[in-house]
Amino acid sequence: MTAPDIHNLLDNPFEGLDFPYQRADYFELFVRLDLLKSEEQRLSTANYADETMRQKDLARVRKAVAAVERHTHNEQINSIQRSDGKPKKSAARDQVIFDAIVKLGFDPASIPPAKGKAGVKAAVREEVTRSHIDLFQSNGVFDDAWKRLRTAQVIKTAKS
Repeated sequence: MTAPDIHNLLDNPFEGLDFPYQRADYFELFVRLDLLKSEEQRLSTANYADETMRQKDLARVRKAVAAVERHTHNEQINSIQRSDGKPKKSAARDQVIFDAIVKLGFDPASIPPAKGKAGVKAAVREEVTRSHIDLFQSNGVFDDAWKRLRTAQVIKTAKS
């Protein structure tokens, strides 16, 4: 991968992948994870005039690595497909919600609390019910998927 490709990967590690993941996209995530880890290793030994810049660049790479790792190190990956090879609707809903959180610019492991106003959950609900009406026929379906992700600690509220 060339330098501009690495920079695109750092800015959007999921670009060009279809959600929920099919097997080919899932394996592509591992390829991207390897590229990002190689870039992290390269930066850790590269010559920098300013250590602050190195730390800034490493932080950017580590953020992308962490995002991809959340998608690739899912213990339940083998249980999310039906016998016909298609993802289960519950797994598809979970993936769509997770991806919407990331797309909206939030860290699923540290969602800001709502504090008396419409928060991340409301924004995600609006996003997914508009774009995936086939998966989210009611607010109850969305709420169940949200609760499932919180129970599994895939999404967490940030400590204030």
